[in-house]
Amino acid sequence: MLYYTVYLSDASSALNQEKNDILLDQLRLGDQGHDLSGMIACIKGVSIKGLKGLCIQVIEGPKYAVQEAITILELDPYRECEWIYSGETVFRNFSGLNSAYEYINLDVYPALGQIFELNLEALKLNPGLGAKVLISFLKKFLKDADR
Repeated sequence: MLYYTVYLSDASSALNQEKNDILLDQLRLGDQGHDLSGMIACIKGVSIKGLKGLCIQVIEGPKYAVQEAITILELDPYRECEWIYSGETVFRNFSGLNSAYEYINLDVYPALGQIFELNLEALKLNPGLGAKVLISFLKKFLKDADR
């Protein structure tokens, strides 16, 4: 199973490359990353002989950071997200009080599969379509967090 991680750049622009590396290491180790509030969203593609599913995950820092990310995406839906290939890993469950994730089966929603191009070096996202998917999930996450 191949595992890909994508992170949405920190909403407050305070996240530097060193912190990015720390966050990616924490994700690889299964850490929730609660102490790093800049990590507000990532997309994971799970691949078994080709990309089969998409998992969108939010690791909640301050609630305003999630709302700010929505605002940034709505203002600039074509902003680029940086894709990081994290090698092979076993399935990890990122559930927890301060996180949420949603898995989308690309066999059921084949149109979403067209957003991605599978590449061992990187996964490339069509920024406009990807932003719509992220905005939808972030809003759902905020709504659920209010309950």
